[in-house]
This record gives sequence, structure tokens and C-alpha cells, in this order.
Amino acid sequence: MVAAINLREGDKHGLFTVLRLAPQTGRRRAWVCRCDCGTEKLVEASRLRTGHIISCGCEGKRRRAKYAALAATTHGQSKTLQYIAWQLMIDRCNNPNNQAYKRYGARGISVCERWKIYDNFFKDMGPRPDGMSLDRINNDGNYEPSNCRWATQKEQMRNTSTNRRIKVFGVEKTLAEWSEFSRIPRSRIANRLRYGWTNERAILIGMWEM
Repeated sequence: MVAAINLREGDKHGLFTVLRLAPQTGRRRAWVCRCDCGTEKLVEASRLRTGHIISCGCEGKRRRAKYAALAATTHGQSKTLQYIAWQLMIDRCNNPNNQAYKRYGARGISVCERWKIYDNFFKDMGPRPDGMSLDRINNDGNYEPSNCRWATQKEQMRNTSTNRRIKVFGVEKTLAEWSEFSRIPRSRIANRLRYGWTNERAILIGMWEM
């Protein structure tokens, strides 16, 4: 009920204008909203206030059409792997309707001004190698030349924000990398650390025996 009270008829959120509170059919309350394109849609109050939805879907279509038109008229690379990577990067950082937006744009990840122009992105990154995709070296950093590379899926998995990093004698690697280096199963290293072993003992004892 709190969410319903915090919205008012006539409020503007993104391209939506709040029209009226919809009849309650479940636990959550929804509002009838009109998009600037004229489409009316039921939207939860929390999604409006947080910006997780800004239109009925027309804004995402408009942006994709804009990117496609730009590609067709300026560089003719709209079907190349690197252009698709650039387009996806822009969309997940700027389009709240993108499913990945909450992990990128919503947590402050942005695209540098230079890379908002595709030609600049291509000059800095070059063609995308087969089997690789765009990766940020620092997962808390933005998309910019100094923080991006073409990486394999294996490299990207090791670089996720949830991958645990361990320092041994001043050298820092992910748990997966230490496991590969020492040939000790990742689960065994994790259990040793859980039981209070030091980083050095957990990784070095039994190294290369398998």
C-alpha cells in the first residue's frame, strides 16, 4: 500500500504519465500509465520510481532503430561482431528495459563519451576476434579504452565480480586460477579456507601431486 500512496495521478516517470490506480487483483498494486506513444500499460509503482521501466517498450525499439540507422549510413558495419558488441554495451548501460541494465547502468556502469561514437570504439578495440567478447578488466569500472579488452569466455568467467580473489605471497589470483596452477580441486581449496587455513597452506600443501 505504501507504494500506491507514493504515486500521484499526473506524475511523469520516464515516458509514462500516471493516469490512475488499477483495481487490486493481488498483493502488489499497479497503476494505469500512458506512454508518450499513446499506449496504456499496467505498471508496478516500484518499477516506475526506480526507473526499471521508462516506456511501454517503444523507447528501446527507437534506440535500436537509431543505432541500426547510424550503422547503415556511417560505417556499414551493423552486422559485424564488433558493432553488435558495441550496440549491446550501449544498451545495457543506458536502457532500463534491457534485462542486463540492473547489473550495469543501474549500478553506475557507463560508457565513456569517446565510445558513444562507434567509429571511436572500433579504432580503439579493432575487430572482435572469433570466440571472444567485450570484457571490462575491472568489473566496477566503466567501458573505456583503458578498462576493456576482447576476452575468451573462460577469462570473463574468472573476471566476474563474484569470483573470489586470493593473495599468496603477494600474488593475487582467482580461486579458479589457483586451482589450475596447483592442480588442487577448487572445492578443496575453498573448504580449507573455510576451516581457517591460511591462503598459503590452502593452496600450496599437496600442490602438483595430482
